Amino acid sequence: MKSDFTKPLKILVVEDSLVDRTLLQELLPKSPLPISEVKSAESLNAAFELLDKNHFDVVLLDLHLPDSKGLDTLVRISEKYPRVSNVVITGKYDSDLGLKAITQGAQEYLIKGSYNIDTLSKSINYAIERKKVECKLQLTEERYRTIFENSAVAITMTDEQERLVSWNKFTEELLGMNGEDLHLRPVKSLYPAEEWEKIRIYGVRQKGMQYHLETKMIKKNSEVIDVDISLSVLKNSEGKTTGSIGVIRDITDRKKAEKKAKKTMEIESQFISTVSHELRTPLGCIKEGVDIVLDGVVGKINNKQKDFLNLAKRNVDRLSDLVDDILDLQKLGAGRTKLDMQENDITRVLVEAYKTMASSAKKKGVDFSLKLEDNLPKTRFDSDKVIQVLTNLLSNAIKFTPEHGQVSVCAQHESEELVIRVSDTGMGIPKKDLPKIFDKFYRVYRPGKQIQGTGLGLAIVKKIVMMHSGRVEVETEVGQGTTFTVFLPLAGKSIPDVPSAETDKVLENNLVNN
Repeated sequence: MKSDFTKPLKILVVEDSLVDRTLLQELLPKSPLPISEVKSAESLNAAFELLDKNHFDVVLLDLHLPDSKGLDTLVRISEKYPRVSNVVITGKYDSDLGLKAITQGAQEYLIKGSYNIDTLSKSINYAIERKKVECKLQLTEERYRTIFENSAVAITMTDEQERLVSWNKFTEELLGMNGEDLHLRPVKSLYPAEEWEKIRIYGVRQKGMQYHLETKMIKKNSEVIDVDISLSVLKNSEGKTTGSIGVIRDITDRKKAEKKAKKTMEIESQFISTVSHELRTPLGCIKEGVDIVLDGVVGKINNKQKDFLNLAKRNVDRLSDLVDDILDLQKLGAGRTKLDMQENDITRVLVEAYKTMASSAKKKGVDFSLKLEDNLPKTRFDSDKVIQVLTNLLSNAIKFTPEHGQVSVCAQHESEELVIRVSDTGMGIPKKDLPKIFDKFYRVYRPGKQIQGTGLGLAIVKKIVMMHSGRVEVETEVGQGTTFTVFLPLAGKSIPDVPSAETDKVLENNLVNN
């Protein structure tokens, strides 16, 4: 046979029979294997002495020795020298013993009187290769066991009868149980009855898939904890379910923190709502009083008094806007705002938003245009909330665009989305501010420029768009302008519509004014 080995091999023959020992010593040098050394021992203790002092690749082992008999001989040498490949040599009447030796860790066996140089070489070759495979498997298993036992999460394995058959130390720590508590324990007993019913509803085993869920488990002391579980089904080569693996994380502290945070948010929300509502009445009274004085109802006022009253009125208006924005955001954040999802025409909504903001653009001296793609599809959205998004974006665009600048709003149908872009040629937004522009009360610092605002408009925009399962993107360059793009998903089959006469009129006016 052709040898696959290039490294010289060292062989130890452990045999008390002089005839058999001599035969092996004569055959081995004739082997095509690169055997560099052959030594022999007549007893197990003598073999141990040689193995302690020398490295051997293969041991040819007779199981019946003066100081050791049967499979115990193999067990003792395998335990003490686990890296050595063992070829058991047995008599014809002990062939069954050779097979048993394989199950006990031998890599190969030979029957005395029935082997020649070829069979001997093949047995040695097979023994070495099998030992290599065993070592690799053992190394893999050791690594797996290390990861399994030192994992920071609980890992469990159940059999086809839904009983625990394997688990790591973290599982015992998590549940406060030991091996006796867990061995072959029905996994359902670890869950409250109602939680187990929920898990069963998912039908993970029947569907043969992975599943992730949050549920509760019962510790040995009857304490109920919140857990996050990832379940995976185990199947054999025939596709039959043989068990499952669960990866379990304790999320009790997280759940407590979430509950506490939710309660805190509810208190804050109630406080904001109460304060904001209480502010509206006096603000209304102040505004009405200022208007009465400005109109001269209670007597004539001079120009200086008029200037101060107009200043007061502007600040009252600002405070009223702030209160309105806070209430809007508070309702959106608390989930108290329900979307009125109806099939709507985005063209009509855009025209309405355009008309609403046209006077502000004209007053600022900004060129304002509307561009719509023909036959924009109808889809489901809350028209009032989308108008609020558009007016907030357009208000900002006009506010941050200098006189003679340009603001435009356009819409088109792209793939499965309606895409609305609000662009301006204004100040632009510094890159360092981009990650924060949708945060509540965040305002971009503009050196030397006093531009009023609540810092809530973009937060409201983002929240409303997200409630529609959409998204908002921004492109900007300082000194060149900004474009906010709103993506709204189309719901189901779109219904195309032709541009209305009202839209045509607006577009015609735009062309004339431009």
